[in-house]
Amino acid sequence: MIDLGRFRSGDHRYFESLVRTHAPMVLRICMTYSDSTDHAEDLFQRTWIQAFEKRGSYRGDGSFEAWLRRLANNLCISDFRASRVRQEVLDRMERDPGGENLNWRPPDPQKEVEGREIRGVLVRALGRLPQREREAIHLRILDGRTPQEVADIMKTKKATVRSNIRHGIKRLREILEGFDT
Repeated sequence: MIDLGRFRSGDHRYFESLVRTHAPMVLRICMTYSDSTDHAEDLFQRTWIQAFEKRGSYRGDGSFEAWLRRLANNLCISDFRASRVRQEVLDRMERDPGGENLNWRPPDPQKEVEGREIRGVLVRALGRLPQREREAIHLRILDGRTPQEVADIMKTKKATVRSNIRHGIKRLREILEGFDT
């Protein structure tokens, strides 16, 4: 359990103790998404900077470790996607330096709006789930953690995690039943 007041106030000594405590977990996540130690260290530093900058968004109703894990995963995924896009552009430029065969099409505004609407509906639906079901689904499905890792984070049994996920998915289906994409 963290001291929410000290964390939100930006107490540097307290924040340093959190870094020391949670550094191994954050570094493991960063190593998963990086292609070198330098890149992992960069992702690690960016995660902690973002944690400090976004400390006001941690409400304290879920585990700090889950919040931090989600923050690190989201940052690493964004970085991975950006690097993949950069690499695709570089590859395309190598194959066609003059740009004669550029197959660029403007994005479809209708599809972008629909995608945002669907994401919004899913976020609202997840928000209507009980906290334990929402946390289990997020850690297991969205973060890709193993059932044992989720059980350890949530301080429960694997069977309880599976039950929370099963019940949460059932509730999501009921909530989303009338939604037509």
